[in-house]
Amino acid sequence: MPTRLALALAAASAIALACPGCQEKFSRQHYETIHASMPDWEVRQVLGQPDEQSGDQWTYRHDRPYYSARVSFKNGTVTGKSWSVERPSSRPG
Repeated sequence: MPTRLALALAAASAIALACPGCQEKFSRQHYETIHASMPDWEVRQVLGQPDEQSGDQWTYRHDRPYYSARVSFKNGTVTGKSWSVERPSSRPG
């Protein structure tokens, strides 16, 4: 019986890993696949919906643990990206 349980758990884990909607899209691993000239629709497919869009720059954030990324575009294609593990300081007032 323990072998059957172990097989069932292994199968459930494999299914969860194979399901793209089951994992968080914004991760360092996914970020590393973003490259110059990649179209914006593909970035959205890889990283998901950005937390903030300002002009030609998209910002992604993760809270626990904290990390963030910015992806810059021109004419709908990636021109640059940056990764940070430091929380921005809050502004007084």
